[in-house]
Amino acid sequence: MTKDLDFISEHNIDLDTWAAAKIDREALLEIKRDFNNNQADFRNSAAYFSNVLQAIPGVHSVRWRIKDPKGLIRKIVRKCAQGNAKYADISVRNYQEVVTDLIGIRAIHLFKDDLVPIDTEIRARWDTCENPIIYIREGDDKSAQIDAPHEIKIHEFGYRSAHYLIESKPSRRKVVAELQVRTIFEEGWSEIDHKLRYPDHSDNPDLKSVLTIFNRVAGSADEIASFTLRLKDSIERTNSRLSELKTEAEQAKNERDGSFARMDTILKDLDSHKNKGEQYLGLITQLKSEIDGIKKSSQVASSVVPSQLKAKSQQEANQAGGALLAALATWALLSK
Repeated sequence: MTKDLDFISEHNIDLDTWAAAKIDREALLEIKRDFNNNQADFRNSAAYFSNVLQAIPGVHSVRWRIKDPKGLIRKIVRKCAQGNAKYADISVRNYQEVVTDLIGIRAIHLFKDDLVPIDTEIRARWDTCENPIIYIREGDDKSAQIDAPHEIKIHEFGYRSAHYLIESKPSRRKVVAELQVRTIFEEGWSEIDHKLRYPDHSDNPDLKSVLTIFNRVAGSADEIASFTLRLKDSIERTNSRLSELKTEAEQAKNERDGSFARMDTILKDLDSHKNKGEQYLGLITQLKSEIDGIKKSSQVASSVVPSQLKAKSQQEANQAGGALLAALATWALLSK
């Protein structure tokens, strides 16, 4: 009994949870020893997963960690106390398959829409132990853009994140890692939320209220980042089209000037002919007049069209800027 008390004290386990778990202390110590002895293998596996993820387009950064040994024991005891059937027969032989977050990895991306191609790349590289879970906040749109099988769940504390259990077999033993994919704003908020909320203040109403506002600000920041990306793409498309129109206008001008030059040559040849009748001379005069009119109208068009295009581009930029200001104002209101 004394050894049990020392054990639960060392691992910060309360007496009621320990009593409900009904698990042998020696079995837990055996798991802990094996876990400690295989730390190098776990680190190598985590590094392998992380290196592959970092190479995926759209992934900004990757973090990983190996579960704390004492945290592993607390989790096993807690799951057993809760009557989790998966943990009923846990032992040193199977704990690496039962506990799926021995390796924890986070892949961070900048924009919300990056999740779709990242999800495709993850599924192409590894098998998943179960359908990924897309966590959203209450009030979020439940229709995901991901076509592959997945579940959508509303997270109690407002976390937005995609969770995967990916598996690989770099050696004889299968390795499972828990992968979380989220935006850089959600990562920042979740880290602060976890730091302030756990382990002693998860139910404090004042703290929960402030963190809820913080969550909304992070969500608004995600929306503004996505909007800004779309605005940038729109500006680049407009500039590209203006460049194309400028090139087309230059080509048209060159063709026009060439036509005028050829027409002038023809007129000179006509003028050089002798024995011209009055009617013939009248046609030449009329042709000259038509050419002069074309030249004048062409000059006007070449000066007006670019200015119109510039005005249209400026109008679109002003509209986009107004929309951005409106989004920023909404963000400011949410933070009050």
